[in-house]
Amino acid sequence: MKYTDRNLMNKIKAVMSAKIGDKIDFRKHCFLENQYGGTPCFSYDFAETAVRTAYQVLENILKEDPEQFENYAGWEYNTDMEIEKLRTVTLKNFIENLIEDMINHQV
Repeated sequence: MKYTDRNLMNKIKAVMSAKIGDKIDFRKHCFLENQYGGTPCFSYDFAETAVRTAYQVLENILKEDPEQFENYAGWEYNTDMEIEKLRTVTLKNFIENLIEDMINHQV
C-alpha cells in the first residue's frame, strides 16, 4: 500500500483525538504556550501527547509495513526538544514534516 500525506495525517489525527479526548483542530491547536505571542496556544501536556502520538503512529506503520520502507529505520528524537519546537513551529507543520520525511523513504 502506498501511503499519502493525507491518509497518514488522518491516522495521526484520529489517534491523537482519541488520546486527548478532543477533536484535533489545527486552527485551535497551533503553538505551545510561549512568550513569542504565537496564538492560539495549547498546554505542555497536550504538546507531549501530540509529539509522542505522532511518532508512535508513524513508527507503528513502519513496523506493520517494513517492505514499504526498506531502508528506513525510523527516528531518533528527544521528546523535550521536539516539544520545544512547538513554541515556534505550528503543530500542523511539525506533523507534516514528519510525514514528508517518511513518505520520501517509500519504496
